[in-house]
Amino acid sequence: MKLLAISVSSWLAGLIPVLAITHFVVEPLSFADLMGFTVMSLIAALVAIGVLYLPGLFWLRRRMGGCERGVLFSLVAAFILNAPLIVFIGFQAGRSMARSEAILFISLFVVMGLIFGLGFARIYRENAS
Repeated sequence: MKLLAISVSSWLAGLIPVLAITHFVVEPLSFADLMGFTVMSLIAALVAIGVLYLPGLFWLRRRMGGCERGVLFSLVAAFILNAPLIVFIGFQAGRSMARSEAILFISLFVVMGLIFGLGFARIYRENAS
């Protein structure tokens, strides 16, 4: 249950600033844009959490013998585990999405990884005590 809460919170922590920047800096969002981006980011977040973050962070926890260094888990989730997504989005920039959209999507995943990694480390540090 805690992992589900951290998953939703990390997705929202990445989504809300991206939507705010898009709304206030780029252009006001229509309801269709808002729903489209929200659904698209939710699907991508579910894939990232299920395929990249959880297996990678469980492996790291086993390899390190615990979650004592929470910042390390956060940085690994944000930059190393997100590397395939960042490369994929980078290749799509200028082709199927605008460069500004690609930067916003990458920032969504970096923030999401930071929050998820910290939450994961905190949960499993508490469970070890």
